[in-house]
Amino acid sequence: SAETYEPNITTQMTMKEIRANPSIAGSGISTYGDGDADSLLMRGIFENLTLEEYVGSGPAQDCAEGLNLAIENYNAGLQVTYQVYTPEEIAADASLGAVQLYYFPAETPGSRYALVVGGNVAMTSGELREGVASVPQLHAMGYTVFVLRHSIWLDLKDNGPLRDLGRAVQYITNHAQEFAVQTEDYAVFGYSSGGHLAGLFGS
Repeated sequence: SAETYEPNITTQMTMKEIRANPSIAGSGISTYGDGDADSLLMRGIFENLTLEEYVGSGPAQDCAEGLNLAIENYNAGLQVTYQVYTPEEIAADASLGAVQLYYFPAETPGSRYALVVGGNVAMTSGELREGVASVPQLHAMGYTVFVLRHSIWLDLKDNGPLRDLGRAVQYITNHAQEFAVQTEDYAVFGYSSGGHLAGLFGS
């Protein structure tokens, strides 16, 4: 999308209002981690909740700031969303198309990076309430931040989320120059079941 809009996300905006921001839509960030944005049923359930109601009062302000940073990056002409798997792999297994990285570059090129993995893989991938909400503080510490949207629900076969995490690190490593990050000494942050994934990956 060539259309952009200001970073105006607040905790009291509804999910429908957030999604209506052309820069959020254009960035590719999924605003419906509790159900695919293309699902009319899921969208109908969640779109009238405020961001605070949707992600919880604790992470809501950080999540709003993370979404606003995504808008600023998108408005500056940066690509925000990256597909982890190749077009050929997605053609063979359409579920892999939902596995994505959301990119929040550090202010200083050549930084270390942090990869954030949300929890509750049974139903959601936590990319908003845990992933995007982690971005502002990590960004302030000088990290480039990636948020992983991984396999959930019926796509958990063949250790899907763990495979997604490994592929995400491989993708970042292979594109380190494009992302302007160091490939050594990166951090993986996991919440709940995302923490289990991080532990398995680290071991």
